[in-house]
Amino acid sequence: MTERQNEALKRLLTDASAGGQAKVDAMVALSQRTLWVVPWEGVEGYRTLVNSTGLAALPVFTSEAELTEAAQRFGWLTPSGGIAHKEIGARAAFGYAHEKSLGFVVVDITSEHSLEISRDELEPLLTQNRRESAGGPFAATGRVESSLMAAVSRKSEPGIAAVRAPTPPPGSLSPANGPVLATETIPIYAEDTLESLEIRIHQTEHRLLVNTLKSIFSKPITL
Repeated sequence: MTERQNEALKRLLTDASAGGQAKVDAMVALSQRTLWVVPWEGVEGYRTLVNSTGLAALPVFTSEAELTEAAQRFGWLTPSGGIAHKEIGARAAFGYAHEKSLGFVVVDITSEHSLEISRDELEPLLTQNRRESAGGPFAATGRVESSLMAAVSRKSEPGIAAVRAPTPPPGSLSPANGPVLATETIPIYAEDTLESLEIRIHQTEHRLLVNTLKSIFSKPITL
């Protein structure tokens, strides 16, 4: 993809956090391209991530640069500084996540445009009869788009929630008592379900954690 196309995709992914048609557009755009995944070394399959609630996700990346940044952040690099990676079709990546019963696919997890797509939201893109109802090989018309719209949360009047990024106190593995480093409000919509709100919280947690760490490590350290 050209730089201009990459920037357009990033804007789509950023706008997708609002849900509804914006997320449908981003998912359709992703489904038409290839993505990068990280294979396990010596084991069949791709690396996954597990959050604090035990939900597993497949991290996928829109570029090798995004993959490399995540590999550095999560310790996936080999001793020589390399990283195993594979470029596959987005539908193959989505199908793998669905087949392995993973809760989410996470796109560009360390970026500000990071996007989580739930297993239920993937279903309309993977069901054969819905794919065949599209108006063309890359179209998302007919039942594909209507099914995606039904699966993706729609925007309504927001409420407010807070995400906190505390640090654990010395000698403790629990973050519950640490100081608050950053907070961000999360919209709560009238049509939200527990699952759709959980997805939005996870998206905000990813973005908030990355931005907070960047802020901390950009400051000079006094010894």
